[in-house]
Amino acid sequence: MGILARRNVLWKFRSLYVCVGLILWWGRAMTNELQELLDAAKKVAMSPEQKEEQRRSFAYGNTKIENPRITRETVDEEADALNEK
Repeated sequence: MGILARRNVLWKFRSLYVCVGLILWWGRAMTNELQELLDAAKKVAMSPEQKEEQRRSFAYGNTKIENPRITRETVDEEADALNEK
């Protein structure tokens, strides 16, 4: 492995280590508040319209990562076509 490749691997490992450390620190600091928010979220009942909006948002976010040509309009068109079937 060349010097540049080793440096890139070490940098990625260091970045991952820092991220994990921050997550662990944040998790300890936010445990009670996060638990309260999770408990409150469990009690929320979404309307069918909200569920559909959430579904489309999820579809858009996941497909946009893979294909930059995807637009919200594309997702809406396909969702409407699926709902008509």
